[in-house]
Parts: sequence; structure tokens; C-alpha cells
Amino acid sequence: METLACLQQRTNHRLFHLDKYPPKKEVRDILDTGLDLAPIKCGVAHFRIDIWGPEYKEEKTRLCISSLDDGTPFTDIRPIEEMLEDCIEGGYSYPLQVQLLAPYLLTFHREEDPRKPYSEDYEESFVNNVAQAGSLAIIISMLANDRGWHSAFNNCWQYIPDYKNEIIGDHPESVMFMLGLGYKREGAYPTRRDKTVNGIKPHKHVLQWK
Repeated sequence: METLACLQQRTNHRLFHLDKYPPKKEVRDILDTGLDLAPIKCGVAHFRIDIWGPEYKEEKTRLCISSLDDGTPFTDIRPIEEMLEDCIEGGYSYPLQVQLLAPYLLTFHREEDPRKPYSEDYEESFVNNVAQAGSLAIIISMLANDRGWHSAFNNCWQYIPDYKNEIIGDHPESVMFMLGLGYKREGAYPTRRDKTVNGIKPHKHVLQWK
């Protein structure tokens, strides 16, 4: 697939087929290729990627349930579980972040590279980490698109001490963002590539020609 076609295909697909997904070997191939191609400053990566495959459905379900942010108390999980079941069955992407159920969920964590400790300027180091991890993530997304797969970026979840999951663990502050991979599933609402406000794409203001 041509580069432009890969980019045009890339959008945040909220719904994935949960029983049909790419082979693990092929996922491993694109992750290895992405690492070879991504720009990593000085060859030092102060981050890691945890890959949660299809076998971690239960942990992803707990993570997805914890993404509900409407004030519902987590003292009784069953109503939220039923809400998630309705979302999956009916093809709805709200009010839960159902893209967290993607067959392959990649969590990008900040982690010190033992070969070169963090710089004294913690914030500067953090910016470098996010920039490098983001570059790698978009390359992985494009490589996935090239194979006819789909992807979804996500950073909408809650850390709930009384309802933990292995994916977040006990150090939520280390999670920068997540990337889901799999095959898209059409839902109750069509996926919109760009949101507009009065017909104007809200991100156009970022271009400042000098």
C-alpha cells in the first residue's frame, strides 16, 4: 500500500473483532520493523512497550470497565459489566472506551534505560520519551494499515485502586498512552475521521507559516 493510502486509512477505530485477529508472528514482525525504522534519540529508548495479546481478554475487560468516567461508583461492578456487554453486542463505542479491548493492546510506559540514566531535567527527558514513543507508535500503525489491519490510540482510562488490572498495574504514572491493533468492526455509528466545528477542522490553527 502506498504511504498516503496508509495514512488515509489510519483513524481511531473504536470497535474491533474480538474473535478474529492477526497472527502473533506478524504482529511481532511489524513491531520489530517499527523499532528499526523509528527515530530514537542517541539510540536510547527511555520507554518500554507491553504487548497484551488476545489471551488477556479478562484484564482488558477490567481496564475497559475502569474507563467509565460518569460518576458511577465502582462499589457494584455488575451494572458496568452489563453496560459493556450491551456496547459489544450492539456495536456502541460509548460510554466505555471499548477500543481498549483490541486483540493486541500496546501500552507505552516511561522506563529508564539502564545504559543511560535520565537527565537531571526530568521534564525535558519526559518530552523526549513521549516524542520518540509517539513516532514509533505512528510507524507501527502505518505498518499495520499496510497489512490491512486497523489501529486505535487511547489515553482515556482511570486508575481505580479498588479495581486494579495487570495492564496498568500499580504505577499508572508510567503509562504514556496505548495503541490497539486488530481488525475493525462496524458499529452502530460510522467512524468519523475528522471532527469539525462549524465546518472547520479544529486542528488547522497549528500551522503558522513564517
